[in-house]
Amino acid sequence: MTIQYDSKTDLLYLMIEPSRGGEIINKRVSNEMVLDIGENDKIVGIEIIDASSI
Repeated sequence: MTIQYDSKTDLLYLMIEPSRGGEIINKRVSNEMVLDIGENDKIVGIEIIDASSI
């Protein structure tokens, strides 16, 4: 797992596993969270928007 934080955009990204080149689908599950879904409907990443306010 890789964790990245961008203080300029206040975005926290958790990469659970690297993409294998396939299509990634972004699914917003709340105002603050987007799931990146890869092959076989596996969650490969999580984006947390306005991370410092959570």
